Amino acid sequence: MNLNQLNALIKNNDWQITEMDNELNQLKDKKERLKQQITLISQKIEQSDLRSIVINPEQELTRLSYISHQYQQQENLSLNLKSLEQQMLQIRQKITEIKTKNKMLNRLLERQQQQEKQQQQLAMEKDIEDLILMRDYS
Repeated sequence: MNLNQLNALIKNNDWQITEMDNELNQLKDKKERLKQQITLISQKIEQSDLRSIVINPEQELTRLSYISHQYQQQENLSLNLKSLEQQMLQIRQKITEIKTKNKMLNRLLERQQQQEKQQQQLAMEKDIEDLILMRDYS
């Protein structure tokens, strides 16, 4: 793999990391909104759970239906939150994997650059020796 290909791979990986970081930030925002919604629903459930002294059957059925609906909504949001957290974990793992690949690619790039520099140095030394030999024999 030549130096240009390595540089292109590293830049591509950096771009992927940036994209995943952006996606992770969006998921963090969404996670916070879900948590707020869950908290709001919990508060609604607590407020609706206050019972009056006189029980009206029709109002009680409506209240229980409302509470049941709120619990269901809260459960759905909690499941969404867990799914979101799983996505975030996968993205973090992928970012770590790509960063590790980039470190390896950078090391390879440095080694290849050093080898290229050594080859250039050797070629230059050989050219100098050839010039000296040509001058001495002339």
